Amino acid sequence: MPERMPRAKALTLGETDTLMHFIAAVPRELPHVRVFRRNILNVTASAGGRHFHAKAGIKGQADAYAIVRGGGHVEIETKAAKGTMRDAQLEWQALMRRMRIPHLELRILMNERTDDTVARWIEILARAVDSLHIADWNLE
Repeated sequence: MPERMPRAKALTLGETDTLMHFIAAVPRELPHVRVFRRNILNVTASAGGRHFHAKAGIKGQADAYAIVRGGGHVEIETKAAKGTMRDAQLEWQALMRRMRIPHLELRILMNERTDDTVARWIEILARAVDSLHIADWNLE
């Protein structure tokens, strides 16, 4: 019998893998919220002697976004412990704030276990969602 791999949440993972664990965990902890990753595309391909370039995404946009039942929206930028926001990301954050859309910068802390990071990020997201006061919206 092959040796069992350690559970991923017990490991300290990088930014992208931690984000994927966060996305998977949110519906269990916050059933009225879904988080989606923004996929950025910038590729060149060749076929039949022709070259094609495909690009999708907006420079600086957040890594992910949350949709809240009732119409809420939260932008989510993730960073490794030593990661920094680039100028385009700061511009996106400023645009979201001008639009009154919550923009979270979720950071992995040094030596923090992935399951602890995900739990902390969920708490931060929950506070941001609560701040939207969606229950007060007239949705009829």
